[in-house]
Amino acid sequence: MPAAVYRTLRSRTARNPNPLTFGRGFAFQSSAPFKDFLLCDGCETRLRENGEDWVLANCLLPGGCFPLLGTLRNAQPEWHDNDIRIYSCARIPEINSDSLIYFAASVFWRAGAHTWRMGRRSVHIDLGRYEEDLRTYLLGLVPFPGNAAIEMVLLERRSEYAINPLSRNDQGHHEHQFTIPGLSFILYLGGRIPQEAMTLNLAPSPQRYAFIYPRAEDMQIERLARLYQEERRRRMRERQ
Repeated sequence: MPAAVYRTLRSRTARNPNPLTFGRGFAFQSSAPFKDFLLCDGCETRLRENGEDWVLANCLLPGGCFPLLGTLRNAQPEWHDNDIRIYSCARIPEINSDSLIYFAASVFWRAGAHTWRMGRRSVHIDLGRYEEDLRTYLLGLVPFPGNAAIEMVLLERRSEYAINPLSRNDQGHHEHQFTIPGLSFILYLGGRIPQEAMTLNLAPSPQRYAFIYPRAEDMQIERLARLYQEERRRRMRERQ
């Protein structure tokens, strides 16, 4: 995760201003990101200019400003009901869809290309052969990989948190997910990705779909609570 994500989450009023960061097997308060020596200055600049700069200026910001959400609320959804709104970012000139896709791919790739450590804690996901596909995509050598899709959900409420990349297998495909303030990204990989995920997505769909889906927010909060409880129980066992 870019270090700026952690700075964005610092509280202005709490006694401990550092954000609570969750991941598989850990939950802790710190403004220090997982970091290591991995990329040259040229690659760091490429990742920042092609994705991070725009995304981190348009996600949920300190004080509650959320430029990307404001842009979508002023646009006409492609489809909506009582539960979900679906927007085509390709039809909204103010949205830099390429930066959103590039940013998401870069975070997933970094989580798979290296094991990131902070003390005993670590973050790593297994991208298999897609690790190289994402690397060459980020270098601009190939298009977005086949048998892959990125989904983006905007979080309208209770969204001042971050979740480091997590993974799961689901009926013949792999799902990897991370969240920054206001935005959650899912990467689907494999030959048996559900048709809906391969059609309604940020990439590779040319319509660059984005979702506002309150139920997805509720499920994510429930997942956060489970991770936190799992970590509390693990620490209690260690103390016994």
